[in-house]
Amino acid sequence: MHSGIIVLNKPAQMSSQQAVTRVKRALGAKKAGHAGTLDPDVTGVLPVFLGFATRLTEYILTDGKRYQAELVLGWSTDTQDASGEMIESVDHVSVSEQQIRDIISSFVGLIWQTPPAFSALKVQGKRAYELARDGIEVHLASRQITIYSLEILSISHVGKTIHVNFDVHCSKGTYIRTLCHDIGSALGIPAHMGKLVRTASGPFDIQQAHDIDSVYDRTWDLAVAPEQAILHMPALYVSEETLKTIVYGQPIRYPMDGSGWRSNKGVHVPLQSLVRVHVESGPLVAIYEVHEMNQEECILIPKKVLWQAVTE
Repeated sequence: MHSGIIVLNKPAQMSSQQAVTRVKRALGAKKAGHAGTLDPDVTGVLPVFLGFATRLTEYILTDGKRYQAELVLGWSTDTQDASGEMIESVDHVSVSEQQIRDIISSFVGLIWQTPPAFSALKVQGKRAYELARDGIEVHLASRQITIYSLEILSISHVGKTIHVNFDVHCSKGTYIRTLCHDIGSALGIPAHMGKLVRTASGPFDIQQAHDIDSVYDRTWDLAVAPEQAILHMPALYVSEETLKTIVYGQPIRYPMDGSGWRSNKGVHVPLQSLVRVHVESGPLVAIYEVHEMNQEECILIPKKVLWQAVTE
């Protein structure tokens, strides 16, 4: 069974699930999934996991999301982006460039954010956006997110509005349209998100991304190896003999002298660390967790055995 990851540049007017289905059909994959939903109007990086790679989506680093966004100062919408209905506007935006820069810089770091009513979060078993569309008031709890960096790319006057283009690196669960709305609120000006492009998700960035047509034209040769999603994990290379133990889902013991370890040689991995396990010939065969260790060896227990999927 073919397995791998297609780094897709999702087009606008297409849901993440529709994009996954298109890639799955183009490549004839039996299984497919994605890591990190993008709204239909949002474009950019959508990693599509195929075959046994779908079993790795839970391990991809989630604090590596980057976006290029457009903040529009002058009017706000019920969805906090350009797809919604206007709910407030001003005839003239009176704010200086320095005020914009000062307010935006105050959003860097650990902040509280209330998710938008038009979101896929569940409220009493229903999606929040379903309730909002029915005119039901939705109350979602605020939560902490982290804005690692926020860089203004340009500030321009467009008619009665001001458009601020910026690059943002943020943690999982951040709503960029809410960030735009909140920046406007801090300035005392109704605002919404005009455009949004995801430029990176985990280890994958826009430079690697392919459009839908390219996937149809070139198929599997665009896929990257499943382990590219988990390169942040230390790598342990084992013998064919040890592989027999792994296939049966049993613990494995490995010397702490550095032999067998790659990208981690000579470094003792902490307890409960996840390790990607490869056979010496290269293929990823399992994910193990460091369970016990002493000066001579560490004992690893299986978290996910992939060998059968690899050989299908």
